[in-house]
Amino acid sequence: MEAEEARIAAVKEAARKAEEERRAAEEKKRREEELVRLTEQEPFLTERGVKMHDHRNLAVQSRKKIIDDKYLACDPLPDPENEKDLTTFITLWT
Repeated sequence: MEAEEARIAAVKEAARKAEEERRAAEEKKRREEELVRLTEQEPFLTERGVKMHDHRNLAVQSRKKIIDDKYLACDPLPDPENEKDLTTFITLWT
């Protein structure tokens, strides 16, 4: 009876070890495939990072209000070639 229990325990232990080895092999294969995928995607990710940085800089620059030199000089006369400026000037001074 003890010999039978020992044999069953040995079979279970062998099955457990075989399952562990199978899982370890699957994990190793998955990691290798992931490494290949990441290596292939690296140039795209780098390019994407550069584009995101450029777009972020462009967004920051576009938020900055560009003040015309005419307004900084406090010149009250409108630009004669800009219809909007002329209309505003006439409306304010009439």
